[in-house]
Amino acid sequence: MRDRDFVLPLVMLVVFGVGAAFFLVPKGELDQEAQLTSLSETQALSLLNAAKDPLSPPLAFRQAELTAATGNGALADRLLADLTVRTGPTASIAAARADLAFRAGNLRQGADYLAAAQSLSPNDNQRQKLADTYRRLGDSAAERTVLSTVPLTKLTASERIRLVDLMAADGAILQALDVAHSALLLPGQNRSALAERFAAIALSAEQPDLLIQATATVLSEPDGPAMMMSIAKVMTARPRLAKTFAAAVVSQVPDARALLTKAFTEVRLYDAARLMIQPWVTFGSVTTEGWEAVILYADRSGDIGPLKHLLQQMPVQEQPPKNVFLPLIRYDGEGALLPYQLWLTPEYLENAPLVDAAWALTRQRPDEAFVALQRGVQTPHDQTLWLSLARRLQGTEYLDRLQELAGDALDP
Repeated sequence: MRDRDFVLPLVMLVVFGVGAAFFLVPKGELDQEAQLTSLSETQALSLLNAAKDPLSPPLAFRQAELTAATGNGALADRLLADLTVRTGPTASIAAARADLAFRAGNLRQGADYLAAAQSLSPNDNQRQKLADTYRRLGDSAAERTVLSTVPLTKLTASERIRLVDLMAADGAILQALDVAHSALLLPGQNRSALAERFAAIALSAEQPDLLIQATATVLSEPDGPAMMMSIAKVMTARPRLAKTFAAAVVSQVPDARALLTKAFTEVRLYDAARLMIQPWVTFGSVTTEGWEAVILYADRSGDIGPLKHLLQQMPVQEQPPKNVFLPLIRYDGEGALLPYQLWLTPEYLENAPLVDAAWALTRQRPDEAFVALQRGVQTPHDQTLWLSLARRLQGTEYLDRLQELAGDALDP
């Protein structure tokens, strides 16, 4: 099986490389090639080896191919070397010799032959294999050269990231920044990883304006949230810059306010997140995405003041956002629901089991709290808050019954 795997690349090289030479060989040799196709590999090789006259280049290549299939890679390489003397260097022969060297475990020689093939007839698969070989050899300079010789648009997403990493490792920070910036603006996969590199290099090069401009450009794209998350992680290394960065980006992309709030909240840059939600606190008019951002900020940071303020300004006839009361219960207890009881209708509580349980506890109805907590287990829920509310049933028969649902998590 391994022999056949080895033969396939050479077969393809014959077809696409020197196969056209068949049109230039005498009819007798064409007849011989046709005869070879009807023979077994062993019989075909014996016929070629027995030839008295020099073989044409296509038949000589076929002879090397069949010799390699027998496992005699050294002889196959010598046949290809002799063929090179006759025909001059070709990409097909160089690629075949590279494959023989790799089979023999000689990475350096294989890389040399593959580099020759790539210089004669460049192609993407060959370039990727060559760059990977240099990486395995630890030859970062050669790997960087290979990746730098083609336009960024021709590189894969992983190759673009690798090129940025190689440049940065070599201390070519401005070059790395330029490549990362250009690559970030190109379509492709895994741009969040590229965004992280770009942000880190931009900050190390003291180029925050370039980072701001690039961020504003990519935020509206489908993978904009993922890229923003990567950039926010990098900003944790420069927390004092985070607020300036956030304000500058949202001044160019006002609709990104909620996205920036969520990203900075997730990485615990709460000062920057608080700055983002302030206009909603001051002027109201919170969007659905804005409510989600404010709720997340309150829940993660413990700063529930802005959330309370927005709820106080909200008309009673409007439906409260999903999960809006959970941060209040978490940090102020179930009694925090009292000012908002007009919203706690049966219809609302039916779809908010944790709020339902907290409201039942406020009214000293442990039976209703138990039923609500049972219902909460059957839907996605905040486990920490569920446990907190369940423990409020300490001293009642319901706690033991909830213990069966929660297991060890409810142990004292």
